[in-house]
Amino acid sequence: MTTPMTTRSPWLGAADGKELAAAERAAQAVADELAADALERDRANRTPRREAEILKRSGLVDLIIPAEHGGGGGHWASALLAVRTIARVDSSIAQVLAYHYLNLASVGFSIPDDEARRSRWFRASAEGSWIWGDAVNPTDPDLSLRPLEGGGWLLEGTKRYAAGSAVGDALLVHARVAAGPAEGKVLALVLEHGRDGVEYLDDWDVLGQRLSSSNSVSFRGVRVAENDVLGPMTDEPFSTLLTPGPAARVRAPLLRDRRGGARRRAGDHH
Repeated sequence: MTTPMTTRSPWLGAADGKELAAAERAAQAVADELAADALERDRANRTPRREAEILKRSGLVDLIIPAEHGGGGGHWASALLAVRTIARVDSSIAQVLAYHYLNLASVGFSIPDDEARRSRWFRASAEGSWIWGDAVNPTDPDLSLRPLEGGGWLLEGTKRYAAGSAVGDALLVHARVAAGPAEGKVLALVLEHGRDGVEYLDDWDVLGQRLSSSNSVSFRGVRVAENDVLGPMTDEPFSTLLTPGPAARVRAPLLRDRRGGARRRAGDHH
């Protein structure tokens, strides 16, 4: 007797030519707008709020939200094509979009089989054209969640390399429960931008990636409610499987441009 397979991913099937072409057009329009002052913006190293608005206006931030929840109903192939197209002119903003897609995917994978809860997050994101940042860097010490009397938790700690955090409307956070019956469990939770006790530190200055908004985030006495939690982290390797795709599409144009620059400099000496 075989056990029937349950499908937890809302992203089934494949993108057709029409969908891919639409995604590429939207991404190219973003790239054309960003290309005009990409170098100057990187040098200025300001929080990319204007660039985030360009992404929102393009519709790309809603691309992979299922259509039944108010989104674009697109597929990952279209999302990765959009990231690659923008990365050719602005790798920082391509990274913001890439990690936005990865963080948004947590709604599909981190919530147990509860369509109503999934729908709540997908619909809110689509209605607000949210950008999703994160504070999940696994190489940093765990953030701490201490249970509060009467329910909820208090979140404490600091995470470096929090991609898209300063411009994110929603912040995906992974934190470990420090006490109580769930002690040791890591929970995935979502905080809206501006939640009391959350501070976005101005400490990111990496050449070529300055506008990826990958600063550190500090959490001091942040109250977390039950309905902020997506669910416990599991052994499902969805982030391990998905992360290389967007990362490769951000880095490939960088490597191509650097190789071209090196060849041109070498040619200058002959």
